[in-house]
Amino acid sequence: MLLSKVVLARKKNARAVLASIQTHGAKVAQALDGICCQLRRDEDPDTDYHHVIQDLGKLLEQRTAALEAADWAHLDEEVNDRALRRERDQAASKVHRKMVEISATLNGAYGPYVAEEILGLGSGMRPRPEEMLELSRKAISKLDNPGLELPPSQLDGVDLSLDAFKQQILEHLDVLQPTILALSTEGRKFDETLKAKREAITEFDKVYVQCVRLLDAFYRLSGNDLLADRIRPTVAQSSTGNPPPETDPGAEPPETAESDEGSGAESEAEAPPDEQAQ
Repeated sequence: MLLSKVVLARKKNARAVLASIQTHGAKVAQALDGICCQLRRDEDPDTDYHHVIQDLGKLLEQRTAALEAADWAHLDEEVNDRALRRERDQAASKVHRKMVEISATLNGAYGPYVAEEILGLGSGMRPRPEEMLELSRKAISKLDNPGLELPPSQLDGVDLSLDAFKQQILEHLDVLQPTILALSTEGRKFDETLKAKREAITEFDKVYVQCVRLLDAFYRLSGNDLLADRIRPTVAQSSTGNPPPETDPGAEPPETAESDEGSGAESEAEAPPDEQAQ
């Protein structure tokens, strides 16, 4: 299991910024301190740019770690959901086979459409979990009716037990129902972890953009325009190959949708543009 693409892309961009800080931060801070000393006539400057730049890196590291943790938590829920979904579908298939078997037995012994008339088991049954759950409950409710009676058997010596049918249905329903309930609970957990992941993405993007903007300003103020050009995110290209109008290189990226099996579509922000930092 791997981190999602949107998180991996952000981690890559964060590594580029952190590498730039580690490689060039001390030199840039020294230049900025020198500028401040000249402005204050060789007095010690109030701002220690070395610590400021290093703290930007620490803040970005914290947001990256929080983003990664949120993604792992969401991925764990996805894996858990898939296992439960398989268990639910297998149980639904078993219930469906049992319903078809009971329907064929009733119709064979008592005549066509008896299963549908007595228990609601028609020919259009499909092995869908929710449908099988509802059909099973209705059949059991009908079987619990003291006044329910079977018509005369069309087969000599055949006398089927309604209680036996009920026990057979209950045996399979006891497997299907818990998995459906568990998936409902897990669905809420999935939504919670997805919300936490989206919030972590938003927080990362906000910190990432501000860190890049500040470093860009520090690099240029210290006379390192080339470093500033390298650390700025590239402008996203439109479908025509031209930069979109009024694009801010540090702006938060647009939204894109990613589908998740059986849980609806989840929307996540695209990764910010790749860094060119060295």
